[in-house]
Amino acid sequence: MSDKYRIVITEYKDRLVTLLYENDRILNVFAEENVPYYVGDIFMGKVIRLDKGSSGAFIEISPGYYGYLNLRDNNLEGRLKPEDIIPVQINNDAIKTKKAGLTTEFLIDGKYLLLSPSKEVIGISSKIKNKAERQRLRDIFQDTELDGYGFVIRTMAKDASEDDIRKEAEELDKTWKELRQRIRIAPVYTRVYSGKREYEKLLLLYEDKELQIITDNKKIYEEISALKHSENIITKYYDDVVPLKNLLNLDTLFSRFTKKIVWLRSGGFIVIEPTEALVSIDVNSGKADISPKSKNKDMINEEAALEIMNQIRFRNLSGIIIVDFIDLVEPEEQERIVDIMKKEALRDSMRVDFQGFSQVNLLAITRQKRRAPLHEVFKEENEAAKI
Repeated sequence: MSDKYRIVITEYKDRLVTLLYENDRILNVFAEENVPYYVGDIFMGKVIRLDKGSSGAFIEISPGYYGYLNLRDNNLEGRLKPEDIIPVQINNDAIKTKKAGLTTEFLIDGKYLLLSPSKEVIGISSKIKNKAERQRLRDIFQDTELDGYGFVIRTMAKDASEDDIRKEAEELDKTWKELRQRIRIAPVYTRVYSGKREYEKLLLLYEDKELQIITDNKKIYEEISALKHSENIITKYYDDVVPLKNLLNLDTLFSRFTKKIVWLRSGGFIVIEPTEALVSIDVNSGKADISPKSKNKDMINEEAALEIMNQIRFRNLSGIIIVDFIDLVEPEEQERIVDIMKKEALRDSMRVDFQGFSQVNLLAITRQKRRAPLHEVFKEENEAAKI
């Protein structure tokens, strides 16, 4: 029996919320602030100030909204001055006091491929492990002449047909050529390319699955309905008396994903504390008996391993994450717990790396940082975008 997926799109506390379900189990949550830009957008920005101390530049991408461009990373040291107009892509949300991260090394994304105008190479997602499949994907582009750009082959390309991959490569090539033309003539503050919203990314990823899409946003419903879908996709506009956010019990859901303490069925609990430098996660036994004769310790650590990966994904925690399990000291036990977490990490669209255990048996994890974490999105206002 094939898996069934559901995407629900609604508004909650003035944020656009997208929820992904797999067989009625919530798989991921996305919340986007009501700001005039999103990760992936490309703007014609204006250089406001150079920060010589950190080799960066503050760029105004829209009146009153600013981002930060690292000049060294983008090979632009000594090449910009205030008032210059430059195309920049947003690659990180504004988080706390940090402004949105900007880059001039654009990425144009499709389902199977990322087009990279700055690198004439073919890369393959590290999540594709099978050597034969990696070689098959690389061979598709063996005779391709790269016209000033390259491709990154995404995880979704695994087992995809050569025809589908080549067709998308042609579409991305056309998109890039049109974008170059717009960049040449566009005035300052123009959005020359729109990155995909979270629900658009999900539609792309799950378009070949048995999928139901539900939204109470008329504009989004009409936008999605206008697209050509296969028969396995059903789109529904929700307009019942009970608001969709109440039907989904979003107050309870977001409370669960923002609270410091998460209780486990085994009786233990985990404590999640994001700080400026890292995220600390501590596994506790609670009232459970963890004496040597009891197997509760192992059960709590195993349940915590799964729940921690869920919470990291739901909360969109990123950067350095340090996990302290209960008396997890034996190498074989540590390896078993990491294997559980790695398997669950395959559900994550962000890159997750396991750095191993320290001498004091703390597990270090790193997760790719692109969007603001959930607890930051639901703050009253994110001042990092403004000055």
